[in-house]
Amino acid sequence: MKAIKHRLATIEDYEFLLEVKKQAEGKLVEAVFGWDDDVQTRIHRAEWEDAIPQVIELDGERIGSFLLQKYDDHYYFRRFFVWPECQGKGIGSSILRECLNKADSEGLPVKLSYLQGNRVSALYQRFGFKYVNEDEHFVYMVRDLD
Repeated sequence: MKAIKHRLATIEDYEFLLEVKKQAEGKLVEAVFGWDDDVQTRIHRAEWEDAIPQVIELDGERIGSFLLQKYDDHYYFRRFFVWPECQGKGIGSSILRECLNKADSEGLPVKLSYLQGNRVSALYQRFGFKYVNEDEHFVYMVRDLD
């Protein structure tokens, strides 16, 4: 079995993180907003300055990213991207399970949002996330404590 690990991103991962977003979600971003390299670069820079994500590695190769960001009364799971060739192989489930275990151990719910049309909703539903609301661009979900 291949080893799935994650680590805090470094500046050497900065360009990779933008590229994995483009590869994993670029078509959806294009459909919803229109992909603009300048806009996406500015968003990426602002997200980087806000919080450094984790880099997902499979057998030592970078294949994705995520951020589990803690707030006073919940965690927010975001910036979850997996290289397209690595999707559908249990990697996302492994990462999500670990994040939910952490939140559960602290007694906190987890919130998230994703772009309309993203097939990741099935994964989130399998892990107990419930629909909260949506707007023209995003779907919002929460996984409360049992």
